[in-house]
Amino acid sequence: MAALCLRAVAGHAADLKLDSRPRRVTVFPNGALVERTGTIQLSAGQHLVLIPDLPASADESSLRLSAAGPAGTKLFGVQVKSTYSPEEANLKRRELEGQIRALADRLEDLSDRMMARTAEIDLLKAMGGRAADRAGGVGGDFTAAATAAGRRLTVLLGENRKDERAKRPVADQMAALQAEVGQLGEGARMHTAAEADLELAAAGEVAFTLSYQVPNASWSPLYDLHLEGTGAQSTVAIGFGAQVRQASGEDWNDVNVTLSTVRPAAGGAIPDPTNWWLDMYQPQPVYKSVSRKGGVRAAAPAARAMQLQDVGGMEESVPESMPVEVQMATTVRSEFATNFIVARAASIPSGEAGRRVSVAEAKHPATVAVVVVPRLAQSAFVEAEVQYTADTPLMPGPANIFRGSDLVATTVLPGIAPGETVRLGFGTDQNIKVDRKPFTRQAGDGGWFTKSSRKYKWVTTIRNFHEAARTVEVREQLPRSRRTEIVVTPGEMSPSPLTDDPERPGLVRWNLAIPSRGEGKATFAYAVKFPDGWQVSGLE
Repeated sequence: MAALCLRAVAGHAADLKLDSRPRRVTVFPNGALVERTGTIQLSAGQHLVLIPDLPASADESSLRLSAAGPAGTKLFGVQVKSTYSPEEANLKRRELEGQIRALADRLEDLSDRMMARTAEIDLLKAMGGRAADRAGGVGGDFTAAATAAGRRLTVLLGENRKDERAKRPVADQMAALQAEVGQLGEGARMHTAAEADLELAAAGEVAFTLSYQVPNASWSPLYDLHLEGTGAQSTVAIGFGAQVRQASGEDWNDVNVTLSTVRPAAGGAIPDPTNWWLDMYQPQPVYKSVSRKGGVRAAAPAARAMQLQDVGGMEESVPESMPVEVQMATTVRSEFATNFIVARAASIPSGEAGRRVSVAEAKHPATVAVVVVPRLAQSAFVEAEVQYTADTPLMPGPANIFRGSDLVATTVLPGIAPGETVRLGFGTDQNIKVDRKPFTRQAGDGGWFTKSSRKYKWVTTIRNFHEAARTVEVREQLPRSRRTEIVVTPGEMSPSPLTDDPERPGLVRWNLAIPSRGEGKATFAYAVKFPDGWQVSGLE
């Protein structure tokens, strides 16, 4: 086995051409490493073997060549040079140039006909002048001849005008095609070739492996999340796919694909932490967006922006089907990167929108809950706490959310490590209705609003329209103060809330067991005290 880096030098024509094509491709988030192979039968002695039709986008500094042949085979050097493919090799250019030639022929035919008519017109005019001189401008024969000649001239001039008008759209179309050919540029015809200089001690077959990097390629993760079941016996099937795109200038037909998380172009230099400066803060002006009716359009709360679209209830039946074995990619993990070797060869043409390839799919145990956050949304959300049990780490990426076979929402899946537990939203439950109202002040109740205090009380009513009972988690949040002078005191909480979560201070939670066609209520109250004369923001 011999391996050499390619170096760019002026080379001479090779006497043999190697028929090779891409066999393996490692796709990075910002490029790809292409490996093409080929074999050739050679006699004993010295040979120059040309490996043609490499893409013009190939990074010459990344080109590497290895060869394996009969014992004693020597590889002396490798040259890199740019070549221009013949006209036949560029199908698009050939097609356009063929259309241009056909239009040029059409213009030439029209011009020839017009020239023939022009010659006849000139002849008729000359004959008419001579006849007038002989006849002295009088006589019946002359009048008849002049009339006939005039009619013929009218016809010829009319046909020429028609052909002149017919030439205009042909010329315009020809100019457009010529512009399209110009847009292809020389790069579309240019190819990089590698030329290997080797010597064989004995005749035999030589196998070449050539690798090079191309910049115009990438891959990104895509996910499908399928929730099955309700309660603690649920599962979430996570389908991990990848969208692979490439515009390298060569088609990858039936290649073995590896997806890598490595970014070869990313800088390896350590960032300098000393460039940190403090300066006086100068607030920027805030511009409000005004609606067409003239009112100020308030920004939607972040929680509302994250709401998932409404969907149907959770009892919808899932069609039965035979289980299909999923061919998963082989995951190769190292300390600094992860590679996914796709199980089946794929074809990824250059310049298309991209192809999706499957990486992994597995079911993971999940606990499903219906969650209500009444202060922020009058909807019930379906949430699954998923224990991710696979060995394949998941990168952040867009995900389609399914309940059963129904697509209910789209979201962005966070990065998930093997063994991690994550909470994922699966849309809203239309069969759970939520109504949150402020408590009506009763006669004799005092101290609700003073100059230095506020008291709030809310009652949330939840109705279950499912055919079975549902447990609904209600989440309320006590406001938190940034100033010691502003004191928040919890009020009536009914029924008794769950134990406080130390990681989420101020969060008040209830689990309400609501029968079918029944309802449950949660009462939430708090008081806020602050110094007289203060204007406190965020009270409600």
